[in-house]
Formats: sequence, C-alpha cells, structure tokens
Amino acid sequence: MVIWEKFDEYDSERGFLPWAMGVAFYEAKNFMRRSSRDRHYFSEKLVEQLCDQMASSQDEQDVFLASLERCLKKLPEDDLQLIHKVYWERSDFSCLAKELGILINSLYDRLWRLRTRLRKCISLRLLDGVRHGKRS
Repeated sequence: MVIWEKFDEYDSERGFLPWAMGVAFYEAKNFMRRSSRDRHYFSEKLVEQLCDQMASSQDEQDVFLASLERCLKKLPEDDLQLIHKVYWERSDFSCLAKELGILINSLYDRLWRLRTRLRKCISLRLLDGVRHGKRS
C-alpha cells in the first residue's frame, strides 16, 4: 500500500523494482524500529542481508526476462496471441477454448506444450550464455 501511496514520487527514468525495494526496505526498517521491544522481530542485519540478496538476484531476473522475450519472439504468431490472451488479458479459459473451437483440455495441453517449449528455450539460452560468458 505504501508503494501505491508513494507512486507519485517514482521517477520513471529509473528502474521501478529498485525504487520499490528501497521503499519496502525503509518501511521494514521503520516497522522494526517501532516494534523493537517485541521479542519476535528480524534483526536489522537480517533485513539488510535480505535486501542485498534481492538486489543481487535482480541481475539474474533481468537475464531471465531477456531470454524469455527472445524466446517469445521465436513463437509462431498464433501461439504468441494465445499466450497474450492467457497471461496479459487474463482471458477465461472456457471462453477462449470456445473461441478457438477446441475442448478446454486441448487448450490446457497446448499451453503446457508452449510453456515447456519456452522453458527449454530459456534454459538453452541461459546455458549458452554461461558457456560463452554472456548474459542472455
């Protein structure tokens, strides 16, 4: 809620996730300071370690997302449209199956195959990047 309330302070020239993590970090520190008398709390050192871990995992997430984007671009247009309808538009599966003229179980199977294909593509890209010292 605090991130939503402070959203007007966000500078769109900078990354959203680091800003949001900074807001969350300081909110957590303020909470810890206020509740330090409670015997059930995380130490400040632990919170800092968690934040550092999140920051270091951001690079890995960026590489993963870049790989996903490239793998999505390799898909045929009809598969890409299906993924868009399912994950971006959040289309109802039964309506989508009717629209495509297939049974809902066939839709589930098709999505499972697409996710498997994307997972393999991403894994190969990441493995290839590690072999060649690249990051995507």
